[in-house]
Amino acid sequence: MVKKNTTGCGGVIYARSETEEGLEAQLQACIKYCRKHGIGVVKIFTDLKASDTSPFNPSLVAMIQCCRINKVDVIVTKDLARITRCPCIGKAIINLLAQRSTKILPLDLEEAGCDDEMCT
Repeated sequence: MVKKNTTGCGGVIYARSETEEGLEAQLQACIKYCRKHGIGVVKIFTDLKASDTSPFNPSLVAMIQCCRINKVDVIVTKDLARITRCPCIGKAIINLLAQRSTKILPLDLEEAGCDDEMCT
């Protein structure tokens, strides 16, 4: 579990889906998790009907830029595949965000009891 960091600004949520229903379900799960664990959500980024292999989805790019400019503690997402299904792109994004000490918290790994340090 990610511990609340009082020196950062909180967390952001990222969701990507082909359907509005899927997007809404992801958002509700992430918001519920953040509330339960005291993660202050400062911004929500969504991509509807966006590519799962492109690193250039508009809200994904905006979220990465937000994390580079601001102190964001954690990105909460339903699963890592929401960010990208391409391992090379995923690793590059994780490495870029780690330079700013931003962690990615995929709920599927958290629910499985995996250590969030995997995504730093």
